[in-house]
Amino acid sequence: MRALFLILLCAAIQNLNAQLYNQEYFGEDGSQFLLGSIKKNRLTEGHYGQWFNPQFSAYQVDQEALALIEKSIEDYDLLLFLGTWCADSQREVPGIFKILEEAGYPTDLVEIYAVDERTEFRKTTPGGEAKARNIVRVPTLIFIKDGKEVNRIIELPVQTLEKDMIAIMNRQDYRPYYADEQLPD
Repeated sequence: MRALFLILLCAAIQNLNAQLYNQEYFGEDGSQFLLGSIKKNRLTEGHYGQWFNPQFSAYQVDQEALALIEKSIEDYDLLLFLGTWCADSQREVPGIFKILEEAGYPTDLVEIYAVDERTEFRKTTPGGEAKARNIVRVPTLIFIKDGKEVNRIIELPVQTLEKDMIAIMNRQDYRPYYADEQLPD
C-alpha cells in the first residue's frame, strides 16, 4: 500500500511539474500565446516556430563582437521575459538565442518567462516573476552575476544586441531604453 502511495505521489508531482512549463492560452482575438515559465525549445515548435525559426536562421551574429561575448558570458545567469504575441519579442528573441548558441552559452540555462497578452493581465506572469522584476516592456533580457542584477536590455538594443551585451558584461556605462519606466502602483 505504501509503495502504491509513493508511486501515485511521484506521478502527481511529475504531472504538476509538467503543467508548470509551456502553458498555452488564447487571447481575446483567438490568438495563442505561451504563459509563465517556458523552455526555449517550445519557441521553435508549431505556431511559435513560424516566427522564431526564420528569424533565428536569418540573424547574422557580429563575429568580432562574439569573440568578446564568449570571454564573459559564462559568468552570468540570464533571465528573459518575452511575449510570444509581441512583435518586439518576435524580432529580438531569436537573435538573442543565436548569439548565445554561437557563444557556447547553454541556452537551457536561460530562465525564460512568457508574459500574458490578455488585457486584464497584460505583461504579467502567473507566479509574479514579471512584477518582482519590474517588467514593463518585452523582451527584457536581464544579466545576473553572483545573484545580483547587473543590467538589462529592454525591448530593443541601444546599439546592437552584441554591443549591448558587451557593454553590460564589461560594466561600461550602459543605459537601456525605458530604464526609468516603473510598474503602476
